[in-house]
Amino acid sequence: RLAGPYGTAPAIWEAVGSAAPTEADRNQAIATYAAGRDAKAAVRWVYANAEAYQINTHYITALGGSAGALLSVMLGVTEPEDYRDELTVDQDPTLATTHLDQPSTVHTILDFWGSDGLVSALEGAYGHQRFDATDAPILIVHGDEDPTVAFSEAIDLRDTYESTGAQYEFHQLVGQGHSVWRATVAGKGLDELAFDFVVAQQSLTVE
Repeated sequence: RLAGPYGTAPAIWEAVGSAAPTEADRNQAIATYAAGRDAKAAVRWVYANAEAYQINTHYITALGGSAGALLSVMLGVTEPEDYRDELTVDQDPTLATTHLDQPSTVHTILDFWGSDGLVSALEGAYGHQRFDATDAPILIVHGDEDPTVAFSEAIDLRDTYESTGAQYEFHQLVGQGHSVWRATVAGKGLDELAFDFVVAQQSLTVE
């Protein structure tokens, strides 16, 4: 769905990204906006096609690792208009097919070695502060020796959730780095940890 090599982005987003130190970083800033907008569009597609695929939209979870976790956090924290209304259909005609009338709500977030980067980017570009007590419950799992996404990012996200009163669960992977999918927490694999979190937060009945 790209209208260019890095997608389209609002002028103010490009202006903020222009302060990045390298061309690669500037391009990444533009691509990050497009990725966020596409993630929102993907969730709207799920809502638009829920009846056809028998999807219960009351139980949607966003899961991601690293960059995918940034997208997941964004989906669970931002408002419906964020990463949707910054550009018009006239500015980017590809938006016309992205179910703009549908919601993009997710009900739990599974954040593996991510951050709030896409949420804080909104604040940097537009002054929007989106964290509040209504944010989707989040599971934060992060290695304290992560060389890619600093462990401090997880601490900051946890502290933000704690300050708002939104629900969260936090796990520090001691001595672990990035993308450690085989890590365990109290004898549980990360898949089991995530499953149990979703079941508890969404009050699911497992048979």
